[in-house]
Amino acid sequence: MKKYVDMRQILQNRLAKNEILDPRLFDFGGEMHPDVREKILSLVQSAIDRTIKNIPGLHVTDIYLRGSSAGYYYREDSDLDVAVQVQKKDAPWLSDDDKKLAEFLKILQQGNCFPLRLMPGSRFIDLSFQTSAAEKDISIYSILHNKWKNVPDPHLADMLVFDDIWQEYLSDYQKIDTYLLKMQISGKLHTMEGIEELEKYYAALYSEQRFSYRPHLIYKLLKIRGIIAKIQELISASMRELLSLK
Repeated sequence: MKKYVDMRQILQNRLAKNEILDPRLFDFGGEMHPDVREKILSLVQSAIDRTIKNIPGLHVTDIYLRGSSAGYYYREDSDLDVAVQVQKKDAPWLSDDDKKLAEFLKILQQGNCFPLRLMPGSRFIDLSFQTSAAEKDISIYSILHNKWKNVPDPHLADMLVFDDIWQEYLSDYQKIDTYLLKMQISGKLHTMEGIEELEKYYAALYSEQRFSYRPHLIYKLLKIRGIIAKIQELISASMRELLSLK
């Protein structure tokens, strides 16, 4: 049986601000607890050792925390959104196009990185590989260098109106659902051009939500509702079908 999810309550919870940064991660001065930092770095390093470390020309330049856990709008069950910044140097096997590196990192991530637990029974670390630091992200804490790159704003949601966000979320969900249905009916997803179009559509949705809290909230609601996973599943299924030998 499918579990009922109260989306309005989820939005209400995500608009609720905490007075301090997550005390499980940070001290009152805003610095990450040494034991937590060491644990995260150890877990992430194990993923790097399985992937990036053995590939000539790829170098890790930063490891950072972002998302709700790096600000004042975290929840008890918030995952830790950790990104590994990867740059290339002396990698002739890979073109100079950063998009190609991003695509390669995405494949590497999907094939090797599994959810990591910070502590037994605690939250997951949601690990990703990035080609550059997301300088415009709402808040960023460099775990590697132990300092804030983008200091979190405790007033991000002060001017946001619940009903406005709710209506925008409903509208966006309907637009995405309609778009996906049209893509399926048109048969475009049987072609590489159609798959690339859908990938760009997904990338635009993902990128927009990183720089402002309002689109970030809407993206999270869409993700919880399952429509983001539907896009990802369509891309994967279409690619498998296109590449399969029949």
